[in-house]
Amino acid sequence: MRLRLVFTGLLLFMVFGLQAQPDKPPLDGKMLKEIKSQRIAFISTRLELTTEEAQAFWPVYNDYVAKKDKAMKRRLNDVFDEGGKDLDRMSEEAASKLIEDMVGDMTKMANLEKDFVAQLRKIISAKKIMMLYAAEHDFKREILKTMRNRPKDRGDRGPGR
Repeated sequence: MRLRLVFTGLLLFMVFGLQAQPDKPPLDGKMLKEIKSQRIAFISTRLELTTEEAQAFWPVYNDYVAKKDKAMKRRLNDVFDEGGKDLDRMSEEAASKLIEDMVGDMTKMANLEKDFVAQLRKIISAKKIMMLYAAEHDFKREILKTMRNRPKDRGDRGPGR
């Protein structure tokens, strides 16, 4: 479970970090909406939800993703905006407090995940929950691959375009 949280945190850091790369344009609202739409389509295809399952699943999933994103964004801002500004000059007390906050947030994230799975068990089978985790993993990998390979300038889509 901790490995999953660390991986999720690392992935979000990489996505937000890609926004800050000077040689590639940042992700804008339109692109984020497109990624969200692609995620929904990707997961829908993989899970093959029935109409009844889909009606119950998507509100629970969207609520979970919103809570997770909010918590991760706050954590990343706390650590990398405040703590990461000048780690060399950070006091031992401040570093200790930051670590305690991070561990507390990881515990909250684990509880969020636990609650999410408990809700999902009422809606879909354990096998489909595992398929969801696999689909999320595969989607993240595809998005990262796409982002790494996107043109430096959005107007430059390649030769002859």
